[in-house]
Amino acid sequence: MRRRTILALPLAAGCGRSPQVPEAAANCVAVAPFTGDDALAFALTSEVTQVAARAPGFVAIGRATAATLRGTSDPRAAAARLGAGLIIQGDLAHTSAGWEVRLRVSPGAAIPPVRAPELPAARDQALEKVGAALKDTSDPAGWLRRASRGWEAAARARRELDETHSPERARQYLEEALHADAGCAHALAVLADWHYARGEYDDARRAAERAVAAEPLLAAAHARLGAIALGIDRDPGPARRHYAAAAQADPSSSSAGARQGFAAMLEKSTDEGVAAVRRAVRYDALSANAQNDLAFALYLAQRYAEAIEQSSRAITLHAGAAASYHRRGWAHAAAGHWESALGDAEVMRKTGAAAAQVESLRGYVLGRSGRVAEASRAMEGLPDYAAAVVASGLRQADAVLERLNRCARMVDPYLVYVTLEPVFEWLRSDSRYPALEMLLIRRK
Repeated sequence: MRRRTILALPLAAGCGRSPQVPEAAANCVAVAPFTGDDALAFALTSEVTQVAARAPGFVAIGRATAATLRGTSDPRAAAARLGAGLIIQGDLAHTSAGWEVRLRVSPGAAIPPVRAPELPAARDQALEKVGAALKDTSDPAGWLRRASRGWEAAARARRELDETHSPERARQYLEEALHADAGCAHALAVLADWHYARGEYDDARRAAERAVAAEPLLAAAHARLGAIALGIDRDPGPARRHYAAAAQADPSSSSAGARQGFAAMLEKSTDEGVAAVRRAVRYDALSANAQNDLAFALYLAQRYAEAIEQSSRAITLHAGAAASYHRRGWAHAAAGHWESALGDAEVMRKTGAAAAQVESLRGYVLGRSGRVAEASRAMEGLPDYAAAVVASGLRQADAVLERLNRCARMVDPYLVYVTLEPVFEWLRSDSRYPALEMLLIRRK
């Protein structure tokens, strides 16, 4: 079956076009959040989504968008409104005899419940049945078919780290998972993310490399290696390859595909990168994070009108998210819309954005609009990068270069994007800039 663009994005008020109702397609699958133990149901939902996304001829709605199906009175109708002609639902239960997974694929034939004394075996059988229901005869689950003894504890660790933001509890579950199986790839991938969140980048790299060695198509481990290559090594080439591997292993992940596009942009393939980000977020239209990724790509490509519209779409999804106003504020600033940018900075302040983010945007706009004294006051006490941004608004080349050179010798995953950042576009003609860029990014 041919893959088709399914979802129409919700538009912000004033964009001049009404939201469109997408046409449901038989080859588009929505996996509704499974019920049962929160951590384990979350993990099983994620892996069933990957099986659906990897099945030849099918596409899967992104997990953030499919999560909106939770609790709906008519999930099949709700899935159709997302563009999905097929919905997969499931329940995970622990019984006196072990574990049971009940699956429903609509429309489609009934699937007998899966029962097994141990959770990994129940999970494996459930994934195989989903693949069979999608008529995938090419080993549908792939690496997902084999679960380690540490899978349950690894799933709980992932939930604690990503959803409840409890790193100490995540560490306890990781110890349990790795005690059960020291080579559990899923646990090693979570361990890599745990180390990365603590700034322990060498340990994160080692754990992710061990995970990939154990399971070469483990999307989470490739994504973490991509983040390390891009943000720590500042080397977009390997980053692009790892993100491509993550997106291939999990086509439902808008994040991996988007970051593959960012790496392409850093390799000076701007149009190709924007197109990759657009493809990645296409099936996650109700995720504000995914829509902000596309807004950021458009901003870096200096397509400011499109970036403003895209950020406005994200705001319609989550009006209280400071990140969306941050993206739109910078697009307004780059386009010279001073008052609109200041308005978004004020909303950022009210929605809890970091003070340095707010003041760097305010200070830059004040500087560019000629309010020099106010911009100078805004720069006082800011960390180096934020101060460099304000100094850029004031067109103080010496101050910008001094601050950015200090930043370049620190570990900061965002710094590689300075080489694309429109705020510093005017500085690139300075004879001192090439030396700075050599510190910020590795070129072929």
